Amino acid sequence: MENLLLFLTLAVVGAATAALDPLPQLTIDVDTITVSGYSGGAAFAPQFHVAYSANISGSGAWSGWPNLCVVK
Repeated sequence: MENLLLFLTLAVVGAATAALDPLPQLTIDVDTITVSGYSGGAAFAPQFHVAYSANISGSGAWSGWPNLCVVK
């Protein structure tokens, strides 16, 4: 029964996805990509910025976890 329910769910999602219009081509200036986050996202944004610093031009963090890596 669970397999049938899973199959029907996937069939409905697949049909709904196929009916959507394709997204338009976006014009993105790759030199101005930034990342920002609030709360848990504020803990993630600086890490993402460092990990992908070649592609990310800046990051913003608001009300996140303290970065204790500089505290001895």
